Amino acid sequence: MRPSSSAKLLAAIALVGALSLMTGMPLLQPASANPLKQSSEVKKLSNSSEDATARPVNASRSPMAPIPVTNAILRDITRKSDVSRSSLRIIQVEPRTWSDGCLGLAEPGVLCTQALVDGWRVRVEGKNQAWTYRSDRQGSVIKLEPKTSTSQLSPTRLEDDELPKPLERGTVFRVITSGGFAGQTAQTVLLADGRLLHSRMRANGTYAPTKVYRLSPQQLQPFQKMLEQAHLEQFDRLSYPAKPGSADFFTVTLTSPAATVQYSDSVQNQLPSPLQTVIQSWQNLAQSN
Repeated sequence: MRPSSSAKLLAAIALVGALSLMTGMPLLQPASANPLKQSSEVKKLSNSSEDATARPVNASRSPMAPIPVTNAILRDITRKSDVSRSSLRIIQVEPRTWSDGCLGLAEPGVLCTQALVDGWRVRVEGKNQAWTYRSDRQGSVIKLEPKTSTSQLSPTRLEDDELPKPLERGTVFRVITSGGFAGQTAQTVLLADGRLLHSRMRANGTYAPTKVYRLSPQQLQPFQKMLEQAHLEQFDRLSYPAKPGSADFFTVTLTSPAATVQYSDSVQNQLPSPLQTVIQSWQNLAQSN
């Protein structure tokens, strides 16, 4: 006797049910209008979740100074100004290497240690006022930068024919000084192997024999680090000339692998802070030989 169609159907359902129990797969699954799209969306969501975990939050955020540094600065502001600590806000923190123990802000009659100092430059705002402080690494020394009338110091741009020749390979830094009462020109070049070459131009346009000095790695490496932190490329091809009516000033041209900058020594104290740090560090190196 042949089994009926109903019996065949029941037997098939029973077989599928048995297979479902054996394999752990559900007997029925909800239909999807677009299974490929659903799979793509799930994968996309998974990837974005992984990215959010892997990437640091707010990676462009400025670095944080140690708490002792910020505490010392905020305490100094509240002690000297009529502002509450709660109204103060730190808006910028930059790691810096200062030119000496006075953090590049020597005072008359004060002896500064002649060694580079790692530290911070911190800008604070509050009650429509702003303060810029320098500190060492841990905040044991802090100094308030004086407010200068830098707005009156407008740089000009050096033309191609005003630029000195590019640095040769293996050169870290070069300084050319010209002018003054005698109108002399001198050039000092720092090489990557620590040699410091100083030469002076004679009246006939030729250079006198070069004097060679040598820096130790302990002198050279901190200076190179300071140059990187100064980001001289932001001042590339800028010239800070003397004020009208100035006399007997020197024109100084600084050249690093990143930039060439020119300034008059009569406005040195009004230059942007990174330039002043580079100049002071260079002068300390030159005077040590």
